[in-house]
Amino acid sequence: MRLDVAFYVLGIVCFALVAYIPFTGEINLITSAFMIVLILFGLLFIAFGYSTRPRKIPLIRQPPAPIETKPEEEVPQPTPPAAEPSLPAKELTKIKGIGPKRLAQLKALQIQSIDDLAQCSAKDLAAKTGISKKTTAKWIEEAKNLSKKGA
Repeated sequence: MRLDVAFYVLGIVCFALVAYIPFTGEINLITSAFMIVLILFGLLFIAFGYSTRPRKIPLIRQPPAPIETKPEEEVPQPTPPAAEPSLPAKELTKIKGIGPKRLAQLKALQIQSIDDLAQCSAKDLAAKTGISKKTTAKWIEEAKNLSKKGA
C-alpha cells in the first residue's frame, strides 16, 4: 500500500469522527476542542498524503533529429584590399567583444583587418562563427565606424 493513500485514509477517518461526534450526545467545551484537534489532524494527514504522492517522472527526451539543410551557396570570403589596411590585425581587438580567442577565430575566416570585418555580412559571419547575429552586427557597425575614423 502506498504511503500517500494511508495518510489520505487517516485524514478521512479524522473527518468522519468529527462528523460522528455531534450524534453521540451533548457538545461541550471538551468535545468542541476534540473536534478542532481532529480537524487539524485530518488536514495534516491530507497534507502529508499529498506530499508523499508518487511524482511523475519525465520521459528521457531523445536528441532532436538533425535538420536537413540544403547546401548554401558559397559566399566569397572578403579579400584583403590591395592597399595597406588602415589598422593592423591586432586592432581588431579594439572592437568590444573581440579578444584573443575571437581574433583567432576571425583570422581563420580570413578577416585580417577592420576593413575586412566592415565588409562582412552579419548573417554570414554569425553562421560561420556561431555567434549571435546581433553581436556580429554590432562588431561590423563598430568596424565601419573605426575604418571611417582611420580614413
